[in-house]
Amino acid sequence: MRVCAACSTENDDTRVVCLNCGQRLPEPVKGTALRVPSAGAAAPSVSVFKKSTPGALPKAKRRLFVPNLIIFVLLPAFGIAVWLAIQPLKDIPATPAPDAAADNALAAYLRDAAASNPGAWSTNESAVNRFLAANIKLQPVQNSLGINASFERAFVRFGNGSADFTMQLRLFDRDLFFRLRLAPEKTADGLALKPVGVWIGDLPIYPALAPLVMPVFQPCAVALMDFFDITSTASSAEISPSKIVVKWSVGASR
Repeated sequence: MRVCAACSTENDDTRVVCLNCGQRLPEPVKGTALRVPSAGAAAPSVSVFKKSTPGALPKAKRRLFVPNLIIFVLLPAFGIAVWLAIQPLKDIPATPAPDAAADNALAAYLRDAAASNPGAWSTNESAVNRFLAANIKLQPVQNSLGINASFERAFVRFGNGSADFTMQLRLFDRDLFFRLRLAPEKTADGLALKPVGVWIGDLPIYPALAPLVMPVFQPCAVALMDFFDITSTASSAEISPSKIVVKWSVGASR
């Protein structure tokens, strides 16, 4: 468009003189498209851009954030957790042969030690595992989803200052190992074995989630209640890779 300098009338680019007043129109400047509004024309609109908050994601990216988080972070993390949970334990002790006489002798030895004044009870890992094999017999269970889980065995591994109590369960033709690390601790109610760690296979359970796993060990705790009742009256317990030593002080209540 060519705008007349005299009357501000807009003319086609093909005209040489103004259609309104006849004045010669100025030559248009090449490369520009400047338009002068006529008198009475509405003022041009001004776009106002909203200032974005520093650090805020654009709306399109915010919509993609959650799906990306699930796909690239949560799903791989879940897959790794499942893979660690189904890993078999290394260095599993051999299943002990049944020996009822030895198991009864071990239990009697523990009761006699608690009755002594003072008394001490000491045994090794193999003897404890024979005791567990003889005293923990759990039936297969089925939950509301129809998933069958059968108890295979329970065993311990001694360490420095703690013992790992492990339940081996059979689920979907695969062995799962639930491991509970116990450390002796003197409390106001007597000596207790305090849980200090929980694992499923090689997967460590976050302490805040450990209470969700603890019910798995409850049937074993019930089967060993007599053992816990006797040891709770002890004054101290020491655990090493070779043995466990439980001591009763003079005058301790039995």
